[in-house]
Amino acid sequence: MPELDTSELENLAPTDEQLNTVSRIADQQLALELDIEQLSAELRTKKNLHIQVSQENLPDAMSAMGLSSFTLKNGASINIKKGVDASIRIADKPQAYDWLRQNGHGAIIKNEFKVPFGAGQDEQAEKLDTFLHQIDADFNAAISIHTQTLRAWARTQLEEGNPIPETIKVYEYSVAKVTPPRG
Repeated sequence: MPELDTSELENLAPTDEQLNTVSRIADQQLALELDIEQLSAELRTKKNLHIQVSQENLPDAMSAMGLSSFTLKNGASINIKKGVDASIRIADKPQAYDWLRQNGHGAIIKNEFKVPFGAGQDEQAEKLDTFLHQIDADFNAAISIHTQTLRAWARTQLEEGNPIPETIKVYEYSVAKVTPPRG
């Protein structure tokens, strides 16, 4: 067995200075990750507080005075608007979509088709591509309703007094919009 030359090993081993540099940078990364985690938690808290103030506290205070708009001494204005949120649970989608189609609202449903092909399936993909071009089809796969579309649809239905099925959850709320003074 050949003898090891320790001078070669010393050239491969990191120096104390290099190890200290790596350690310092790792500590910096950990500190930044902790800062990011703390700031993210603080941001979530502030967003929740903003929702409470803008959707509960200020609208309730304005409502108690019988006001829907108000101008402050500094020129800022407050306007209370009605907001609507709507959603469909995954389990309720088939029934909700059937109801929408049967009641003349099927146009808000998007139908998309997407066909994944794995490695080695180029020939099948080319055949499908050729067929879809022959019938002039744009092709993807999914059935969905865009969140904003559902929200706008629900708002319109409520305004017109039309029924909304239980499978579509609708949440009405008031929201305060505070506009800073022009300056």
